[in-house]
Amino acid sequence: MKGKLLSLLLMINITVFTHENITTDAVTLDQEDPIAFTKDLFNIPKGVVHFGGHSLGPTYQGSVERVLYEYKVRDELILGGHFHTTHPASEGFEERGRHWFDCDRNEKALTALSQMIGASSSELVMGNSLTVNNVLMVQAFYMPNIIEGRFKILLMEHSFASDQAVLMSVLRQKLQLLKQNGVEFDLPEDPMEFRRAFVIELKSDANGLYDLNTFRRILDSHGGEIALAHLEAIPFTTGQRFYQPEVTKLLKNHGIRVGWDLAHMVGNRRVHLSEDGVDYATWCGYKYLTASAGGVGGYFIHQDNVPFKDYFPAQGWKAMKSDLVFQAIHSWDPTIFHKDARGTRLGNPPPIAMADAQAMLELYHDLGIENVEVKSEKLTSFLINALRNRLGNKIEWITPLPKKQRGAMLVFKLHTKKAASEIEDELHKRGFAVDVRPPANIRIMPHPLYTTYKEVEDFASVLAEVCQ
Repeated sequence: MKGKLLSLLLMINITVFTHENITTDAVTLDQEDPIAFTKDLFNIPKGVVHFGGHSLGPTYQGSVERVLYEYKVRDELILGGHFHTTHPASEGFEERGRHWFDCDRNEKALTALSQMIGASSSELVMGNSLTVNNVLMVQAFYMPNIIEGRFKILLMEHSFASDQAVLMSVLRQKLQLLKQNGVEFDLPEDPMEFRRAFVIELKSDANGLYDLNTFRRILDSHGGEIALAHLEAIPFTTGQRFYQPEVTKLLKNHGIRVGWDLAHMVGNRRVHLSEDGVDYATWCGYKYLTASAGGVGGYFIHQDNVPFKDYFPAQGWKAMKSDLVFQAIHSWDPTIFHKDARGTRLGNPPPIAMADAQAMLELYHDLGIENVEVKSEKLTSFLINALRNRLGNKIEWITPLPKKQRGAMLVFKLHTKKAASEIEDELHKRGFAVDVRPPANIRIMPHPLYTTYKEVEDFASVLAEVCQ
């Protein structure tokens, strides 16, 4: 597969993506798509069209090859897999430096991530699941000041339950510590009273959408009370793109630390975290980046934030410089720790899980991040038009349709007497894997690397039949 992939990538390099002269014919669009070949690189069950990649992506064959390779190294070398002098570099990819001790610092994967989120590689760490990374970042950046009255956290009303659990647990932990050390303030025992006392919610409208004017009013009223804002770049309930440079700027103007959960942003739409002044961001690898369930994600820490001055991270031996750590293996030497995001690494990165996640990032790198994003936008726009044409007034959009207000995932309601479970069953019988929620809401995401225009067109036709 590797030789075929490389030759096809050479063809892409001479292809220019534009929005001009776009035909509405699905077959023609597929024939003209220079990265259409990537569909054959994913293991999707025969007869299934997978539109659920916003929840879990299919297996990328390159990940399987990489994982099997690391097992082969382990079988043959065991300890030798740890070090660059004994770990055999993958032929043609010496720049990976893929020995296990530093396998998370794969330059090609980090370059892809850097281009996706707008950051330098020294501001990035690959590792852990999304929830673990949220815990690490919130613990590091939430610094309540009871005396000055800045001790609350701002979150979105319908934030994912995992994010809310992280925030509530860190709040309780840090505030209880202050209480035990003699800081005088009321700490309610009832969980809901505790939440009302220390959490400010950004309320949504009836469809779950968030308004910038409402956001401004909250900051005008409570900006001086908020220590940290932890927000979803694209809320999973609606597909609305709330991440905007203006949002971060408004928060920073009020002296608030800013963290973004990019679970539904990374892998489908680019942002510019470093330029925008974001303090930290987190993401997962198993949705748009198709790592296995619970697969390796990552986080960003702005280069202007200095460890143990501007924030207080957890650290392990991987926070130390790899070429110096063994010299101080029986002691603690504060001079050998990285002074940027790398100084927040913990234990050894898992080479199997890391290889699984990095292989897909390498594919993004070779295809070109911008090329994949352009394809994603064309495919999403094609889906919107197809559904409009087939369903008319039977569809009610939840996701805002202007491209600057959404990502790749679309959410909509169907005006039909059929129950959500019935719609889901009928779509599954026709081979379409989608995410249907009561009363008749559908979440769907056409992935630019394994979804075709013809599949999008067929889905719109079948959904129109199901709604009859």
